[in-house]
Amino acid sequence: GHTGEYADAMEEFLVSFTDTIKELRTGELWTGTRSPRIDIRFALFDEEDHEVTADHDDVLMPYWMELAKALIHWSEYHASDESLAITIDHIETPDAVLDVLRPAIKQSKVKHIAIDDDGTPKPWKLAEFIDDIIQTNHTVTGVGFTGVMLSNEEWGTICNAIRIRHQSVAMEIFQVRRCFVDGMNMEVIKKILTSNSAEVDLGTNRMFSREVSIIAQCLNSNPPLARLSLRDNHFNDADAAVLANSLSS
Repeated sequence: GHTGEYADAMEEFLVSFTDTIKELRTGELWTGTRSPRIDIRFALFDEEDHEVTADHDDVLMPYWMELAKALIHWSEYHASDESLAITIDHIETPDAVLDVLRPAIKQSKVKHIAIDDDGTPKPWKLAEFIDDIIQTNHTVTGVGFTGVMLSNEEWGTICNAIRIRHQSVAMEIFQVRRCFVDGMNMEVIKKILTSNSAEVDLGTNRMFSREVSIIAQCLNSNPPLARLSLRDNHFNDADAAVLANSLSS
């Protein structure tokens, strides 16, 4: 069972989820100065001040189904020239959820998809889901993952999808943050950095000096890459000099 705090947070989550669906249906998304965005976020901190990821529950399926319909509706009747950024944050998205969202996102005006701290047990069809959407919906020009644990093969699937898409419509942003708690495999680093995305974010992936040579090699041979973030890894001044030299050579 869950705590009272969890139950309260889930109740707030469902209210927010319902509001988001209504805003998509009415076209009343608040955008400020930015493009329209929705954030499906579960907000709860444990006693050690760590964010908690909500478990999937069959009770949530009607909400995911309504979200899928609302995305299509917004795209058809309210989007005009706009496209949507979607973040799914601290809520499990098992295959049943992805299967509901996939056909909707494939035909909707969505430009960026972010999955943050999913907590979903594996195996999981996320790589296949992202691959299909990137290849089918050319409005999508950015994908982001934070705290998402996939196999090296699955990261390779996503990288390959971005690389293939570059031949028609280039990907602008590929974010992979805090997805490698034991450090990154050299081959995965190479695939991400040579995926032909214009911007790559590899922050907080426990990378050290040993990874610098492969990063420098990729920077030197990947013209589409215009911006790279390596924040909150473990590089020293000498590493920075090696990377800077690779950019100027």
